[in-house]
Amino acid sequence: MKAKVDSDGPVIPCPRCDRVNSSLHAHCVFCGSRLDEEASRGSVKQEDRERAAQGVAEARKALAAGRLAEARTRCEQAVSLDPQSAEAHALLAEVLHRQGSLGGALHEMTAALRCDPDNSELERRLRELRDEQDRALAPLLRGLEEPSPPRRPLRRAPVIKPSLPRASGVHLPEWARAAILIGVAMLLMGLMPRLMAGLGSVLGWVIGALITLFVYRDARSLGMSMPVTLLWTGLIFFAIFFTGWYGLLAFLAYLVSTRMHR
Repeated sequence: MKAKVDSDGPVIPCPRCDRVNSSLHAHCVFCGSRLDEEASRGSVKQEDRERAAQGVAEARKALAAGRLAEARTRCEQAVSLDPQSAEAHALLAEVLHRQGSLGGALHEMTAALRCDPDNSELERRLRELRDEQDRALAPLLRGLEEPSPPRRPLRRAPVIKPSLPRASGVHLPEWARAAILIGVAMLLMGLMPRLMAGLGSVLGWVIGALITLFVYRDARSLGMSMPVTLLWTGLIFFAIFFTGWYGLLAFLAYLVSTRMHR
């Protein structure tokens, strides 16, 4: 089967559907059948193949000298002259790999193996490039598969309430307070007849209520239990409001008893 050549470059007809394909394709773009490699090779002139081989040789020298740009240009020219040159595709793959284009290297090495499918060296090199690509993509794939750890809720700092300053005052000794209370009680006892005569029973009720309240608060401040506090308070309450002077005596007895015990 003879290859046809048109103004767009070398082409080759499909052996199955007889449609024209570019010689760059290994399979028919219309029916998928494999194209005739020999016909494809025959579509390239002998002069172009020789020029392509010479370009590959010059590209190898440029690559060995570290001139990557020149080596790439030579390889691309060789591939353009002979698209079925496995050597040109393979060398271009190595140049692209040296330039950091792993995707381009894979593409050209695949094309080289398609041109020479029985070349075990090309197959091995293609496998190495694919393994390198897998290693490069592995961290990115793990980052997509692994879920991000849940965020921990923020903890509020504990609120420290400032302690209120306590009011400072003059603290009298126990004997002084007892003396003052006794003096007040004696004064009240001495003035009670006149107060009762002048002010009447209302003032007596007020004084009795104050004395009762004082006894209750004083007993609690001394650390007495609630039953004992209520007992003293009730006793003095009934004594003041129902017996008059005996209430004051009961109040005096309470003061003497609590202060002497202390």
